[in-house]
Amino acid sequence: MSHAVRHSFSDFKDPIVLARAFERLGWKVERDAKIRAWYQSKKFPYVAVNPNKNGYDWGFAINNGKIELEGDTSMMDEQVWKVLGRDFSHLKQAYSLEALSDWSKVNNGTMIETKAANGIVEVEIEMETFA
Repeated sequence: MSHAVRHSFSDFKDPIVLARAFERLGWKVERDAKIRAWYQSKKFPYVAVNPNKNGYDWGFAINNGKIELEGDTSMMDEQVWKVLGRDFSHLKQAYSLEALSDWSKVNNGTMIETKAANGIVEVEIEMETFA
């Protein structure tokens, strides 16, 4: 059984950063496209295209200052959650890393990531400070 699910995230502020987070996880992001879904799909400003050719996509847009994701979930196929993480934990981690990378660049820093086998990511930022 599949159904449409909408999630609203106050922590996701920038759709471009979110697009890069999806890309970090292997999903291509398209602009002004329809999602692939079991139900009648609709058009979104951004669509994260599932790399699985038979998989469902996620659309996202800004609504009332928050980014909302909408997609089709399936109790029969865990593929989406394996990649994005339960409660979007992997997507949230990827978004945080992309946002931190932007912050580092704006502040003339260099960011180095190290990912452990258990999924924990260690981040080191080197910055030159000026007095």
